[in-house]
Amino acid sequence: MSSSRPKKSQIALVIPLSIFGIALLVLTAVYLPHLRRWRIPQAGMFPTYAAGAHIVAWKSPYATIADVRRGDIVIYKRIREGVPYDYIWRVVGLPGERVAIHGDTVLVNGHELPRVWRRQQDGLEIFTETADGRAYEIALPIVPDEKSELTEIEVPRGHLFALGDNRHNAADCRVSGPLPFEAIIAKAIR
Repeated sequence: MSSSRPKKSQIALVIPLSIFGIALLVLTAVYLPHLRRWRIPQAGMFPTYAAGAHIVAWKSPYATIADVRRGDIVIYKRIREGVPYDYIWRVVGLPGERVAIHGDTVLVNGHELPRVWRRQQDGLEIFTETADGRAYEIALPIVPDEKSELTEIEVPRGHLFALGDNRHNAADCRVSGPLPFEAIIAKAIR
C-alpha cells in the first residue's frame, strides 16, 4: 500500500532548500542594486582584464577618500571632448603622495613598488607588482618607450593617481592628471 504523503527524508531536504532559496532572494534584493556590469573596451587593463571582458563592480563603494586602498581598481567618469567616458584603472597614488615612474618602475614617496618578472605574453613582459601587500599583474613592452618615465608629481588633496595595468597602452592619469575622488562611480569586484 503506497502513501501519497511525502517521506520524512523528502521533507528534510525541502526545508533547507526553501530556506536557501529565500536567503538567496533576500541577498539578491539587497545587493543587486549596488552592482553593475561594465565592459572593458580596450586593452589598458591587460593582463588583469582583456579587451572586451565584462566585469562586475560595486557602485558608490567608498564613503570617503580614506577608504580607497592602493591597488583598488576603480571606475570613474571623465568628460573628454564634451562626452562623458567611464575609465577603469588601478589606484597607485593616494592624496598627498609623490608618484614618479623611472624605467617603468613606479615610485611612491621615493619607494619602488616591487615587481617580479613572470612571463612573456602577446609581445609584452608580464610582471607581478606589489603595492601595500597586494599583488597584481602588469604588462610592459619589451622595448621601453616614452611612457617609461613620469616626472614626480604630488597627488593633490581629494585626488588619486591611477594607472592601467597595461602600462604603455593606457590613457590613464599620466595623460589626464590625478582623478578627483568625486569622479569614482564604482570599484571592480575580483
